[in-house]
Amino acid sequence: AATLAEIEILTSHPAEASARLVPLLDRPDLQECDVTTLLPVLAWARLELGQLDEAAAAVEQALGRARPEGMRLVLVETLRVRALIALRQEQWDAAAGSLAEGLALAREISYPYAEARLLCLDAALRARRGEPAAARERLEAAGAIFARLGARCDAEQVNKALADLSRNPASSQNAGTSHDPAPPGASCLTAAQWGAIAALLPQPARTGRPRADDRRVLEAILYQRRTGCAWARLPAELGDGATAHRRWREWQAAGLWEQIVAIVEAPAAAPAELAAASRRGGE
Repeated sequence: AATLAEIEILTSHPAEASARLVPLLDRPDLQECDVTTLLPVLAWARLELGQLDEAAAAVEQALGRARPEGMRLVLVETLRVRALIALRQEQWDAAAGSLAEGLALAREISYPYAEARLLCLDAALRARRGEPAAARERLEAAGAIFARLGARCDAEQVNKALADLSRNPASSQNAGTSHDPAPPGASCLTAAQWGAIAALLPQPARTGRPRADDRRVLEAILYQRRTGCAWARLPAELGDGATAHRRWREWQAAGLWEQIVAIVEAPAAAPAELAAASRRGGE
């Protein structure tokens, strides 16, 4: 169940992951060891749903149960999720503390895959602090581990992150300020990309309350996914965070989000072809 839930989170279906795990939690008056292993994954799902308080509570519950029992594999994953929560809340020192503890434990128990995932998060923290050289060093170390383990999908993500870092290196003058790849108000979508995406989206209703502009909302969603900031902390120029989160969930439920991501990540000449293929598949 934990593995299936993690796959659902990684494929942008955190609601399904949460629904899978909740029925498996402790029965009344019992504290079951197997449930402890589910808690960090549940916390991650709740984080992706924007439920920060619930995610933090699940993490602390997992830590409180795993530490006394010496469940070190669970501790490593829980510390990773706690660091991820802290990053979303822009609590840099808290994130650094969880990452340091998690990396030390992963190395102590010779758990290289967890070490590499923690290094990726540490790279994200370094990039946001305006330390591109340190971020690159950690990404390269993570990539080497993933390559050695044969974790191809993870290695590809690291290569993409390295390419993004090369295109948008943080300037030393920006230390202590926002380290996002582009200013919040700047569009990340080309005209071709937006044209392809707009062709997939349902037409707004002609009656009722006016709908927030789809392109602006999509820019807000992409900004949140790119930076990891909390939905409630989206910059004002990107609109309302609750609206962006709700629209993202709607597009997920309708099966549109994966198509949108494919267009955004496609080579420059491909968005129109991808949109046409998506429409044909829907027919």
